[in-house]
Amino acid sequence: MDIELRHLRHIVAVADELSFTRAAARLHLDQPSLSRQVRGLERRLGVDLFTRTTRSVALTAAGEELVRTARRVLADVDRGVESARRAGGAGAVRPVRLGYLVPLRDQLMSRLVRGLETGEPRSSVTLVQYDYATPDAGLGAGDVDLGVVNMPLSTRGLASEPLLVEPRVVVVADDDPLAACESVTLADLEARTDLLWAVPPSGDEVWRTWWAAGDARGGRLPERRCEPRNPDEYAQLVAAGKAFGLNLRAAAEPFAAYAVAAVTVSDIAPVTISVAWREADPPAGLERVRAIVRGLRGQAP
Repeated sequence: MDIELRHLRHIVAVADELSFTRAAARLHLDQPSLSRQVRGLERRLGVDLFTRTTRSVALTAAGEELVRTARRVLADVDRGVESARRAGGAGAVRPVRLGYLVPLRDQLMSRLVRGLETGEPRSSVTLVQYDYATPDAGLGAGDVDLGVVNMPLSTRGLASEPLLVEPRVVVVADDDPLAACESVTLADLEARTDLLWAVPPSGDEVWRTWWAAGDARGGRLPERRCEPRNPDEYAQLVAAGKAFGLNLRAAAEPFAAYAVAAVTVSDIAPVTISVAWREADPPAGLERVRAIVRGLRGQAP
């Protein structure tokens, strides 16, 4: 029976997320297509890999066994690919794909790239930017080797090295009364019933809830909200006085051209920005990567 690597990646993603919707987003597939492919694999195997209800997905005993094997096979394949690259010669340059959503401030991104490209093993870094629908910056789907991500995330199986901690800021139109404040509180924002909360689109519920201050209101999302799909749409809504939302200061700085201001929210937890990787598939030279990030952490203002 022929089982392709993509089938193994599909069932591992569903097992990690315990949701076909989240797994499909991680794999950059639509949910019906992923469901059909998993069903097709189950028919070929003659067993159910998952039990499904309208509210939950769980592995069966057969599914647990196949997922364990799938993880080993995928890790072996990835190691084999990396070994083949290294066998090309001691001086071969190893490509590293670095995913991110928002560039790091104060030239930390360029310092990170230069650090990865210096020393051994030699690397050539390719930057890949993602939008709000992929907050794990391509790590879950295996599209990148490293990702600059904002914690927390719901994606399982990731390990990370923290880079910096920053307060969450609220972005508002620069002629809004809040823009003149040195800082604001969550109560100040909740009182603004004339504006919509701009929250990330559905996909990663942990990340989405965090960026709607749900962690400070018992996990609830604001009732009055909109879901911009990308930074430009987000900035346009804010600049027009239709919405406000939480963001990183580094993400808000480019919005200045839209007449948007950023103000620190003083009474909610800060965000941790980390460099992350797949725990089962760490990048080559992991300890050097960790050391580079720790060195940059010491330079962050």
